[in-house]
Amino acid sequence: MIFLRDKRVAGLTPELELQIKICKLLGLGFALSILHFGVTPIAGLGSLAALLLGLRVRRMMKTATAPVGGAELMWWCIIGGGAGSFYLIPTISLFLKSLP
Repeated sequence: MIFLRDKRVAGLTPELELQIKICKLLGLGFALSILHFGVTPIAGLGSLAALLLGLRVRRMMKTATAPVGGAELMWWCIIGGGAGSFYLIPTISLFLKSLP
């Protein structure tokens, strides 16, 4: 069983540990990037989170010493999250209009 937070894993190289962390972040980013289609009151928040996760992973991949996989999913999070974040504009404007 792998516990990355507690560092209870023996024998993992730093490169493999980084790859696992990147895979987890990209999986979350992918799920959040498609979340905004069905949730109207918070439209765009999942995409914004996906965009930020994609940018974080891009920074991690640039500073990695060994090659790391996941570039396609990273670009999905950045492009899809950025495009979906445009839904925040009407959501914020409706929220501001509802204020007294």
